[in-house]
Amino acid sequence: MNWSNLTVIFRREVLDQLRDRRTLFMIFVFPILLYPILGFGVLKVVAANVVHDHYKAALAAKRGASQTEAIIEPTQNAPEATVADSYSAVSQRLQLEKVDKALRQVTAGKDQDRKCMIFWLRHQLGLTASEIAAIPSIGLTTEGVESVLMRLLIMIRSHIDKPYPHRNVKVRRRRNRSKRLGS
Repeated sequence: MNWSNLTVIFRREVLDQLRDRRTLFMIFVFPILLYPILGFGVLKVVAANVVHDHYKAALAAKRGASQTEAIIEPTQNAPEATVADSYSAVSQRLQLEKVDKALRQVTAGKDQDRKCMIFWLRHQLGLTASEIAAIPSIGLTTEGVESVLMRLLIMIRSHIDKPYPHRNVKVRRRRNRSKRLGS
């Protein structure tokens, strides 16, 4: 094929395309209409996500995100032990046993070992929530670790303050309940 035949074919195809109104509409007019609409849609989705993230962060800040507090502060062991030091060591050990007992009771069930490990990593070893979340066996995000710590702290404190909440519940005798139910 020579160049003159190729230019004739090319010219003929271009003229056929320019005569077709649908093709011209799809090439020139449709993008002019479509791109602003798509751009507005994408902008609206991005704005909605930014607003959602803002309110989510504000709610997390209100709940105290990334703020966990130690129940018992770690102590420094001095080389010379006095009676007061031994008393405080025994007192601290008893407090730790009391907290551990309460922790075992409030975490009974699914994931008890993981929750206890998270709790003691934070309150005995002093690891942060992000450091705990980085441990592969934990399997939680930083926010998840913070949430577990906050829930455990609340449950342990309420359990230590009121260790027997079920004693305040009044239970009816069996015959009174059956008469009331209509049996």
